[in-house]
Amino acid sequence: MKAAETWAARIDVSNTYGLMPHLGAADPPHPAAIALHELLGCLDDVAFAGAQMEPFNDWLPDAGSDERDLLGQVAAAARTRALIELDDGALKPRGDLAALLRRCALLGACDGWQAGRRPELKPVLSKHGQAKWFRLTPHAVRFDKQGRAVAHVDIETEDGWNPVSKRPHRGSYQKTCLSPDPSALAGDRLEWLIWRQSLDVVAEMVTEALFTFGGHSRTTIAEMGLIVMPSSLPNQPWVAGECGVSRRAMDALSSRLTKKNICTSTT
Repeated sequence: MKAAETWAARIDVSNTYGLMPHLGAADPPHPAAIALHELLGCLDDVAFAGAQMEPFNDWLPDAGSDERDLLGQVAAAARTRALIELDDGALKPRGDLAALLRRCALLGACDGWQAGRRPELKPVLSKHGQAKWFRLTPHAVRFDKQGRAVAHVDIETEDGWNPVSKRPHRGSYQKTCLSPDPSALAGDRLEWLIWRQSLDVVAEMVTEALFTFGGHSRTTIAEMGLIVMPSSLPNQPWVAGECGVSRRAMDALSSRLTKKNICTSTT
């Protein structure tokens, strides 16, 4: 707002959450709220153990089964999209942890981890509902000076069924897939894992971080009047079979914690 006054410019004070600043507020934000805001900016280096980032550990098919292999491929792809593997094997979130915590605080935690039903192995079907037949077809990739192909690469095609003989071509094969597709589910469960474990990190950092407040150095956020309680939400609710945390439940939890706080001001 100061910048707007300086440059006499009109700025957009709304955001994607539909919130606006309280322009009539006479008091500044509570120092504890500002300290917590600054603390969230220190989450850039947070990383998690790889074993903690498993979205499908409630489904444990037999080792070596096609179902387990496909679930592992989906989970690995989701981790690649959401996390960066460090040299020591730890996994660092690609996204902004502070932004994730603020979004979940305003809108509630992601509840997409609740699977409607367990994915099942099914054959890959054509648009007509028939099982597809695939085959590997060699394609030339390098030629000599006379134009003769000297190197080939096998490319998978979907023409493994011979419509003339009414039977598959020699060497053709069928493929299976997981239905329903668990890709989105894996992403939502990873977001829950990252968010939930970040809450534990923040709760621990709050007890250790020191700030300067009211002319006194080495003051904790708790001494400023803001009590941050450890989260009681499950780390992996899909494993324990617990019900999802609704927005109403999140509000109730926040309300109970607020009554214990000395600070009533918010940013």
